Amino acid sequence: MAHPDVIEAKVIGELELQVAFADGLEGKVQFRQRFLQGPLAALRDPDLFFQVAVEDGAILWPGGIELNIDPLYEAILRDGVWIGE
Repeated sequence: MAHPDVIEAKVIGELELQVAFADGLEGKVQFRQRFLQGPLAALRDPDLFFQVAVEDGAILWPGGIELNIDPLYEAILRDGVWIGE
């Protein structure tokens, strides 16, 4: 099942975002250092992390880093937060 697009993502803390979906759902996205492996390891750089953007309903960073929003939406709907561990 496709979930609503992300319409806003902003940095609210170290490795933490506030996100809003097109259906009005809002919540937090929190990353743990150990989750940031492989292509996501670049997000450990605060300068890069602050460059988060929303494009075509997706959460993106420079360098082609994109989050899969489906698990984010499900966790935020259930718990108000998604934690990448």
